[in-house]
Amino acid sequence: MMNKKQLFFLNCMGLFTYILGAYIGDKLILSPSGASSIWPPAGIALALVLIYRNLALPAIFLGSVLTQIPNFFDNPSIDSFINSLPIGVFISLGVCLQAIFATYLISHFIGEHDPLIKDSTIIKFLFIGSIVGSGIAPIFLTIELFYNHNISYSNLLSIWITRWIGSALGILIITPLILIFLARPRELWKKRGNYVLYPSLMLLAFSVVIFNYSQQQTVIHMKETFNRQSNLLNDALFNQLNSYLTINLILKSFFEHSTFISKDEFKGFSLLILQQYHTLASIEWIPYIEAKKRTEFENLFNVCIHELDVSKKKHYFPIAYIEPMENNQQFLGFNLGSNPLALKSLLLASESGERVVTEQLILTKEKLITEGIRIYSAVFSSDVDNNPILKGFVANTFSIEKEIATLMKQNNKLTLEVEILASNRIIYSSFTQNKPQKRQHFSLIKTSVLTVANHRWQISYMPSKEFIKNQKSWHPWWLLLGSFLFTGLTEITLLILTGRTLRTEELVKLRTLALSKAIATGELHNTILQALASPMPLNEILALVIKKIEDEDPEILCSVLLLDKTGKFLIHGASGRLPTFYTQAIDGLQIGKAVGSCGTAAYLKQRVIVADINQHPYWNNFIELTAKAELAACWSEPIMSSEQQVLGTFAIYYRQPKSPTKETLNKMLSLSKLIGLVIERKTSEERIRYLAFYDALTKLPNRRLLYERLNQELILVKRHHNYGALMFLDLDHFKTLNDSLGHHIGDELLIQVAKRLTTCLREEDTVARLGGDEFVILLRSRNHYDNNEQVLDYAIITAKRILKALYIPYFLEKYEHVVTSSIGITLFSINNNNVDNLFKQADIAMYDAKNNGRNTFSFYNKNMAKQANKRLQKEKDLRKRR
Repeated sequence: MMNKKQLFFLNCMGLFTYILGAYIGDKLILSPSGASSIWPPAGIALALVLIYRNLALPAIFLGSVLTQIPNFFDNPSIDSFINSLPIGVFISLGVCLQAIFATYLISHFIGEHDPLIKDSTIIKFLFIGSIVGSGIAPIFLTIELFYNHNISYSNLLSIWITRWIGSALGILIITPLILIFLARPRELWKKRGNYVLYPSLMLLAFSVVIFNYSQQQTVIHMKETFNRQSNLLNDALFNQLNSYLTINLILKSFFEHSTFISKDEFKGFSLLILQQYHTLASIEWIPYIEAKKRTEFENLFNVCIHELDVSKKKHYFPIAYIEPMENNQQFLGFNLGSNPLALKSLLLASESGERVVTEQLILTKEKLITEGIRIYSAVFSSDVDNNPILKGFVANTFSIEKEIATLMKQNNKLTLEVEILASNRIIYSSFTQNKPQKRQHFSLIKTSVLTVANHRWQISYMPSKEFIKNQKSWHPWWLLLGSFLFTGLTEITLLILTGRTLRTEELVKLRTLALSKAIATGELHNTILQALASPMPLNEILALVIKKIEDEDPEILCSVLLLDKTGKFLIHGASGRLPTFYTQAIDGLQIGKAVGSCGTAAYLKQRVIVADINQHPYWNNFIELTAKAELAACWSEPIMSSEQQVLGTFAIYYRQPKSPTKETLNKMLSLSKLIGLVIERKTSEERIRYLAFYDALTKLPNRRLLYERLNQELILVKRHHNYGALMFLDLDHFKTLNDSLGHHIGDELLIQVAKRLTTCLREEDTVARLGGDEFVILLRSRNHYDNNEQVLDYAIITAKRILKALYIPYFLEKYEHVVTSSIGITLFSINNNNVDNLFKQADIAMYDAKNNGRNTFSFYNKNMAKQANKRLQKEKDLRKRR
């Protein structure tokens, strides 16, 4: 139990670790998913709860709150923090529930504090933790994003999946690494550190390198595209503004070189311009009118001057002409002098004689805003003394919003947001007013300055959401996901391998302990250990064990029954004083409930004590047999392997009804474990020997066993001056069949060929598979083979028998196939007894048989050897020439 100080330290370290994991996961986020392909806090949370249970929940909850709140800040303020706090709390509850749920599943299906040594346990642990137990927190986060209108209904599933993947990979990779540092039992987890931790960290580092490279390439591409688009838009806007300034200059020249321009002349001239520049909002003529000439102006131009106020003025600047008339008729006759901003711009234009650009103006008494920016130029005439006289002003109006929209439309690839400032005042902005993206690790913004008449415009460009969506690719996200998935699978493999090593060490330790106990118990155990160290077969060792047990107590009768390969039947292993007819009767007994003591013990995997056979229901079907054998009591102990699998049963019989003492039961258990150790040890030895000397596919002897038998045979040949034969057999066109029909068909053919070859030989002969479709047959010598002619005759008979047997059609996957073979034969004697030479001779003879048309046999002679050597020399010369 932790004290307060230890608990405080635990939560501080847990909080720090969680925040660090969230920081790393946040740095690994790639758009467009908006989620990290790995979320380490998920693995950290599960590991802490697995190890410390509820004691670690405060650190996890607080860490999640602190890492979630900043993602929902609208702005760095107290109000924003308070508003985002419930969101962080809600998501953090999901994080804690996920860790608790996954821990419950692991504890229920695997067990608490399991060291994860068994393969099945490791796979089950990672499956439950990373796949099944990682979806709760993403559900809470997805709900919160949807509730706050950050995602649409159609994106719910995809958002949840991407976050579930990140959470699952975080558990898959991070949880085992933390368990290596903190989990119990420490002596087992600590041993896995070097073999799991360091390779995993190296792969994680490699994944981060891949991420950084992908991120850099993405950023470079986005910056290049952004610069290209912003330059294109900036140049287009600059050219368009210059065009409007030029139009204004043309209008000024038009009025300065004309005494009077009628309405129709103005309309015709304006339409020519408007046809070319569709985005112009209006073209205007604004004459300068003294107060005394107001009535004359209104009569001449048939307009009524109106203004924002009714105060008397000395001068008027009414709009006399305006085109296009549609949507602009309300401005006809409006006195721009009544608008302070417009008047200021008009006076500036008349004083400077230069073009003046205004901001947006409120022109009518209804306070309607015009369509945008106005460009004014003063128009002068000359008196008799050549002094300039102000005639009025020309103006053209355009909407900067429409201009930018038109330029964007003309090039569909432009997906930017624009903001224009004049004199530090915003005259246009399309910048999104939503909260900024919290997970954008780089910024794209560009600012340029354009001189527009009397103003300097500061234009800022930023990528729009559509730009980010179009430019961001899923490829880096998938690449990063793949690298982390590979890391996770590698980690699983390393856990399994180290688990097997630990399991082996534990098994050795248990067996060593069992052997030590056995040695301490006396002569019986010493005898068994000596038998284990000898080549004595299993049945003889078991018989020895039973004899020793029965010798210690003359009243008991013992038996060992072994579970067969199917796991359904008990077969005879060993027995001592039990009658032969009884052991034969129970040999092959099917296990099951109420099938005697041994059948029931093997079925239930637990001890069965029957003190009186005649009174117990388990023995109802064996009463006559036990009565004949004079058996009255039977105690049966299941023999279990180190993997807790039933190997068989160890039974003790009595001729009188009897119940065991506690000491007897302990002895039975000890003996059954010892017998289990004997069975496992000998079974393993037999399996190892079989794998060492026999072919796994055909079950025939392999090259190693063949060499051993051939060497033994050559020793006999030298001793008795006998003769023998070695046959080298190869299937004709096997490779073609194997490649065309598949390796599984080829394997089935080899199995059938092996069976047919075995039936063609004597019991003392040997057929072995060297590999592929190559078989070697050893025809052993006999005492009456005192010359090579007799061996030759037997070899010919055997070869013919083999060719005939192999030519019989094979049925492979319901199809009939015919396969022939070529056989090479060489004879060995006291004068020809080198193993390597014999194999070479038989091989040469086999190729001679192939050259003679296949489906035949050929004997080796020296002429064939010379021809083979010449052919090899030619091939060697050809290679040198190349």
